Amino acid sequence: MTTENLRAILFCPSCGSKKFSRKTFNSWRCGKCDFCYFQNSASAVAAMLFHQKEILLTIRKADPGKGMLDLPGGFVDPGESLEEALYREIEEELNFRTHSWEYLFSFPNRYEYEGIVYDTTDAFFKTDLDEKPQITACDDVADTVWIPVSSIDLNAVALQSIRSAIDQIRRSPRHHGQI
Repeated sequence: MTTENLRAILFCPSCGSKKFSRKTFNSWRCGKCDFCYFQNSASAVAAMLFHQKEILLTIRKADPGKGMLDLPGGFVDPGESLEEALYREIEEELNFRTHSWEYLFSFPNRYEYEGIVYDTTDAFFKTDLDEKPQITACDDVADTVWIPVSSIDLNAVALQSIRSAIDQIRRSPRHHGQI
């Protein structure tokens, strides 16, 4: 959730006092009980599955970006590592398992859901596949499509962090030697 969303918080989450005010960009303090609240970025993961010069993209089933292109992935649950979240999300969304992931990079993102904007840090992982796997679109994925990385229309991609990651891959072939 962004700090703009928190302007509407009028009461201290700890004691209920109205003496709750912003102290820094991402912190608030209660003037009555001295409770300090911090709003930090949420973590998310995204998977880049490559087969030769193509990448697997998903088509979003729901907003934000319903019907637009995306990468499989999602939010990291409390108590999960990035890798555990990646394995879980790929299984939930694609009914697919592999443990040969390589961390690439991360990008900040803003994810709007039901009128609230969440600041996230999206971690990107890749795997190179010898053959296209049997995949089933599940969970919040409407469908999947294999597209040459060079042919992806970034305007058709739902989220800024995903557009940034695809652009990074295009500009840095060392991340994927087959591009």
